[in-house]
Amino acid sequence: MLHGFNILRQQYSQLSKPGGANQSAINTIQTLADRLSKADENQLSVEDRRAAVLALKGLSRDHNRAVGQHALPALLTSLQRDAKDEDIARALIECCITLCEVPSPDAAHASSSNQQQQAQNKRKQQEQGPPSGLLHTDIFLQEPGPLHCLLPLLAPDRAFYTRFASLQLLGSLLRNRPHRVQDHVLVAPGGCGAILECLAEGAGSSAEIVRNEALLLLPHLVYGNADIQKLVAFEGAFEKLLDVCAAEGRIEGGVIVQDALEGLEALLRYNVSNQNYFRETFSIPMLAPLLFYPPTPANNEFPSKHAEHEYARQLEAFCFQDWDHQKVINAKIVLDITALLIGGQGEGRRANQNALLQCGMTKCLLDLSLGSTAPASLKAQALHVSASLMQASRANQDLLSTLLVQPVQVVDAVKQDAEPGNDGEQQQPPQDPAYTAATGPTEPSFTRAEPRPAVVSLVETAIGTSRAKGGLGLRGAAITCFRAYVADNMDARIAIINGMAPPAAAAEGAAADDAPTSPAGKILFESITQSPSTHATTENADAYKHLVSAMLFSYLVRSSETAKAAARAIAINPDGTVIKHVRAEKEGDVEDDDEDDDAPSSLIQVIVGNLTLSERELADAVRKERASAMGATVSSTSYSAADWTRIMVGYLVLLSVWLHDSPLSVRDFLSESATLQAVIQPVAQSWGVDPLIQGLAAFLLGVAYEFDTDPGKAAVTRATIHPILHSRIGADQFAVRINRIAEDVRFREVTPDVLEKLISVEEQAEADELRAKQIAEAKAAAAAAAAAAKAAAAAKAASSDPSSTASAAGADATTPEDKDKADEEAQDKDLEVNGLGHLSKRRRAGLWFDWSFVEFWRANSTLIAKSITVDPASSSAAQAALPAELLDAQRQAEALRDTVSKQTREIEVLEKRVEELTETHAKQVAELQSQLGAAQEAVETHAPQLEAARTELEQIKSSHTSALADLQTKHDDLQKLLGEAQAREEESNGKVLQLTSEMARISAGKPSQKEFGALQKAHDELKKKHDELVAATASNGESGGGSAVKDLMEARELANQRADQIAQLEEKVASLEKAASSTTATTATAEGDDTKELQLKLEALEAEKASLESQAALLPGVKAELEAATAQLASLATLTQAKTDLETKVAALESEISASKATSATAGAENAAQLETATAAKQDLEEKLRKLEAVEKEKSQLEGKVKELSKVADEKKALEAKVKTMDKLQSDKKSLETKLKDLEKLTKENKELSSKVQQLDAVRKEKSELQGKLSQLSKLEADKKAAEDQLSALKQLHDKETAELKAKLATLEKEASAAAATKGKAAKGAKGGKDDKPAELEKLQKEKDEISKENEDLLVLLEELTQKRKADKAKLRAKGEDVSDDDDDDDDDDEEENDDVD
Repeated sequence: MLHGFNILRQQYSQLSKPGGANQSAINTIQTLADRLSKADENQLSVEDRRAAVLALKGLSRDHNRAVGQHALPALLTSLQRDAKDEDIARALIECCITLCEVPSPDAAHASSSNQQQQAQNKRKQQEQGPPSGLLHTDIFLQEPGPLHCLLPLLAPDRAFYTRFASLQLLGSLLRNRPHRVQDHVLVAPGGCGAILECLAEGAGSSAEIVRNEALLLLPHLVYGNADIQKLVAFEGAFEKLLDVCAAEGRIEGGVIVQDALEGLEALLRYNVSNQNYFRETFSIPMLAPLLFYPPTPANNEFPSKHAEHEYARQLEAFCFQDWDHQKVINAKIVLDITALLIGGQGEGRRANQNALLQCGMTKCLLDLSLGSTAPASLKAQALHVSASLMQASRANQDLLSTLLVQPVQVVDAVKQDAEPGNDGEQQQPPQDPAYTAATGPTEPSFTRAEPRPAVVSLVETAIGTSRAKGGLGLRGAAITCFRAYVADNMDARIAIINGMAPPAAAAEGAAADDAPTSPAGKILFESITQSPSTHATTENADAYKHLVSAMLFSYLVRSSETAKAAARAIAINPDGTVIKHVRAEKEGDVEDDDEDDDAPSSLIQVIVGNLTLSERELADAVRKERASAMGATVSSTSYSAADWTRIMVGYLVLLSVWLHDSPLSVRDFLSESATLQAVIQPVAQSWGVDPLIQGLAAFLLGVAYEFDTDPGKAAVTRATIHPILHSRIGADQFAVRINRIAEDVRFREVTPDVLEKLISVEEQAEADELRAKQIAEAKAAAAAAAAAAKAAAAAKAASSDPSSTASAAGADATTPEDKDKADEEAQDKDLEVNGLGHLSKRRRAGLWFDWSFVEFWRANSTLIAKSITVDPASSSAAQAALPAELLDAQRQAEALRDTVSKQTREIEVLEKRVEELTETHAKQVAELQSQLGAAQEAVETHAPQLEAARTELEQIKSSHTSALADLQTKHDDLQKLLGEAQAREEESNGKVLQLTSEMARISAGKPSQKEFGALQKAHDELKKKHDELVAATASNGESGGGSAVKDLMEARELANQRADQIAQLEEKVASLEKAASSTTATTATAEGDDTKELQLKLEALEAEKASLESQAALLPGVKAELEAATAQLASLATLTQAKTDLETKVAALESEISASKATSATAGAENAAQLETATAAKQDLEEKLRKLEAVEKEKSQLEGKVKELSKVADEKKALEAKVKTMDKLQSDKKSLETKLKDLEKLTKENKELSSKVQQLDAVRKEKSELQGKLSQLSKLEADKKAAEDQLSALKQLHDKETAELKAKLATLEKEASAAAATKGKAAKGAKGGKDDKPAELEKLQKEKDEISKENEDLLVLLEELTQKRKADKAKLRAKGEDVSDDDDDDDDDDEEENDDVD
């Protein structure tokens, strides 16, 4: 140690030298780290190493990151080397603790005084990166060596501080890097054992400190690692932890017991192997004593009265023990451990259930929850654990059935039951300290009631009539326990249902002799049948009572037709008495009681009556709350709208579960027509009804419709429900109402642990109670201090008034809560005013459903929503079970039905159209007949005119032909003359050309004398020829020209007259054609529906029309010939005019030639003008030819008229085609009618086929049932034969043993008589032998009695099998099966033999 101070002194001297002050902390850390790392090389002594470690430990507080970065590897090397030295090891571990420590966020926020400093710290931490403690932990755990060296330091032979520091370091490492520490501990030799050695410590403060630190470390070490959990368990952790709990005073041991129980819970959580090992080590029986529950003797038989009194005293102490906050926490951990053991679903769960039952833990939990002064939250948790114990465990269920408890009730205090407020939520009891803070808390006093069955106490707790302290959380736990109790226990169900009727009424029932009963049924029956409106006005009104009662009753009847039948047998007379009323439930039975007004009401009818009453009360409550929200003053002593909604939900849920898959229950439900109206009314309303009520009511209607398959008598049948549902609600609206349930927040928030979550209500109430108690104690202390101060100084006491201070503090404390409450009330008020009160938080809170109904609804909602779309003759389940082929056929049939309906509508439209057309056609036919009559009259009147016109036309044609012949001859003559004139004209033209050329030559220069003479000669000759031509022309004009012109004029006048006549005839023909065409068109449109006589008349008219058309066809030819003749005449006149023009031209040429001799200069120009005139004449001739072409165009126009006539004929053909189309439509209509008949026939066949399929399914079902019963019968016969064989063997054995016993008895009697004859010592010996022989006789007698008892049991079993066999045969005979009578004779013989044996 002195050597270490020398080192420090040397360092100080070095630092004090000049320049030594410049040495930094990092240099110092590096120097110390080098010393530790090179200690072996430099052979550094232990003191030097110790001094270096101490120095680094001191520097680690101020330079944490630097020491970890430069010196941590050297420290870890030193730990592995110098761990045996206590001082070095302790210093090293404390230094590592400092380096690996990571400050928690809460501590960092607490150390920061303001937000600015917190922001600076956060920014600084981001700049520096991850916390240094995590980095140092990673370095420490980089290799397993340092941790492996740390674990041996926990050995008991090491110093206290070393062990304590090692545990703290392990805790820091586990908090920083748990998985890496677990990996290193797994491979460490004896690692888990070293930690567990810290738990097995003796007395002493240091040993307890080490043990407590190990208890804190253990849960972190084993968390989430099954391998470490197994290792620790096999090292004996269970025994050690339970020993710690027992040594510390069990659940009264405070925080130490809490740490030990948390370690035990960590070892069992998610580890089935450890749970089985916990059972195999007989640790389960240690759980109940931790709660101070006295051990239950085997078979409940006490060896003595003292032991029985001692057990009763300990049980009394258990029930009335005090509970503080820490004790409650410890007890809840014990219950959590119990729940872990039964959280599986296999053999391990069943084994743990049996172990807990045998050790008395089940009875402990029931006494704790139903007969103790424990807090409500602890009772609720105990009931939830009891529910887990009851699931699929008939032994635990039987214990609940037979157990008697003494409930603890509050006395001499204000009523403890929770009272529902206006919103239906659970309110705190009036005696809560929060209400009596001014006077201080008052401790309630308790007393034990008379013993009663545990089931009765359980039902009372759930309903809320047990007078036990607790609220909604405790009631929810009781509901869970009751559900687990009756889930698969038909005996319990039937016992409770039978207990609803009084014993006298039950005795009148058919099966009342052997039916078990339970007094819990009466309590449940009173709650379920009590009128909610009557209960609402009482002092202890509780809406949850009706909801919970409905829930409990739904558990009794769910999925059990036997339980439903037993419940249907319960009825209520008009005077209120309960009776067993067995209704006729077979097909075809008639119930005369239903027609009697004094007939008893079934339980279903009573529930429906309460539902109807609740519906009216709900509407009244909604109206009042809305008026109150709008400012009106409304007084009400009934439930709130939320409470009435909750009550209706309970009734609707119960009825839905009861009616599901129970046709007889549905028949009972529909036995009154008013029932259907009451349920339909909320569904059909479109506004003002809670959507949850609408959905549940629609679901109930769907269930009733789907399972209304019983053919018995009922006021409303499936066939009558179907149209009512479709007319009042509709299929689409029905599905919307049901599907909207899933969107409701009250339904959507329901989870499998919804009832377990209600424990928080009790915990919150207890926390508020504890807080109020502390506040009251603080106020009392303040008042005492104020009184003492007042006695010392009155003036100072006056200045510091405690009441004002307390009130101010209270005001400050309650201000935020009051503000939040006021905001919620304002929001709820707005929703109430707007008619959306069901969305308010106040009305949504509390319990509405349990998970079992949510599962039931989700499994059946889709089927029920589609139920009303199914025909009343079938069902949704039957439709879902149909094969795919039949479904496809149904879809095709539906498609054909749609097609048929569509075609039917089209046919109806066509029929209407046909009727309209028939009417219009009749009118048109009448008009056409009238027109036809007029046309016939016109034809008759015009017939002679037509004949006259024909004759006149023929005459005109003949005369025209002769005139044309004459004109043709004349035309030929004129043509010849014209040809000659043209030749002459050409000749004159040639001469004109010569003259023109000569004139041109003359005009070019002066002619010679010779040329002028020749020209004069030529002129004379030309003049001579001209004179000759004029003479010839004059002679011809005088002789033939005048007559020709006269003839032409006459012919022209005649042609004009005939043209006028032809025009008149054409006009007449056109008018006739027009009348005929109009008559033909009108008759053609009505020809389809006219009579044969009209058609004959039309054909006659058409024939006359054809004759007129043929006559009119001749007119264009005649007209063309006349026009051609007229054109020829016109051309002849023009030729004559042209000839005269040529003559005048020739004369003009001669005059010009003569003038040209005088003036040769102008002769050429005049000749050119004449030439132009001749050219113009030629053009005139061409124009005339064009006119001839115009005549041809007129001819083409006449041909167009003929085409129009053909078009009229085409229109007639089109009308005929339309008539044919009409006929085709009539034929299509007839074919559609035939197809419709075929389709109806197919539909009828399809229905017959479906009915046959249903009959076949029923036959198959009956066949399977008969086969099952036959197999059971064969099995029973085999059992009977085996029993007979066993009975015969037992009989033989009995005879044999009887003979042996008689022989032994005879020998014993002989020996006894011989012994009686002897005297003295022989008498003494005989006395001892006589004492032994009666004992042997007694033993033999006991064996004989046991054998006789076994024989009797076998005979009873055989009798039961025989009776069952007879009953099965009777059923088979009733169904028509052939059963031999030999078996019955054998049964009779067997019974006689059994009687003989008895």
